[in-house]
Amino acid sequence: MEHYTWRLRKELGIIAAFREATERLSSPVYPAMRLLDQAAPKPAVTERTFVVLGCPRGGTSLLAGALHASGIYMGDFRTAQYEDPAFKVRPGDARRNPNIEACLLPVIEARNRTHRYWGWKVPNSIYYIQQIRHLLVNPVFLFVYREEEAIARSSLLR
Repeated sequence: MEHYTWRLRKELGIIAAFREATERLSSPVYPAMRLLDQAAPKPAVTERTFVVLGCPRGGTSLLAGALHASGIYMGDFRTAQYEDPAFKVRPGDARRNPNIEACLLPVIEARNRTHRYWGWKVPNSIYYIQQIRHLLVNPVFLFVYREEEAIARSSLLR
């Protein structure tokens, strides 16, 4: 029992010494160390953007969920469909709006500044992806294909 008591005292002593050294380093005597501690982390720079494309009821949610589970930021989705409202544009609006790029530019720029890997999934993105693809960093377009019959059956059950 004495061995364990001695060991515990020794470990507590090491922790106390470490705490004391840390406090000394962050004192006014070492201002550079304090600045290092207080420096805000630099925002991540996007290395790759993932865009999930496919027909509704075609399996795009499954793929978007897998990307999200692997740590890729897939937007501010509110349902298990993983559809990012920031990129939700009606097909008719996407075709008629020549300024879709201007509408989505602030969102894309913000995500490029804050996420190393990010993406989105909205089946209707296929209608405007050509207009915005030059804004994406190293884009990966993931097309999901499912047999038409299976999509129709899935839609009927819904």
